[in-house]
Amino acid sequence: MSFASEYDPPMGVWAMLGYFFREAAVLIFVFAPLDQAIKGQFTFWFQFTGVVTTVAFLVMGIVLEKWR
Repeated sequence: MSFASEYDPPMGVWAMLGYFFREAAVLIFVFAPLDQAIKGQFTFWFQFTGVVTTVAFLVMGIVLEKWR
């Protein structure tokens, strides 16, 4: 729980990059397959590439967030 009297320091550059990569991973995981399904081009390799990219971005985001 956060109170008005508590000081919440601003995020550093590494924390912001970590946050960016984690959010990008979620967006890729949700919207890329949806876009391909609408176009009718939903292939195994697209699924594989999407999952690998999502996991890489998620891991990179977590590492950058913890490394700050």
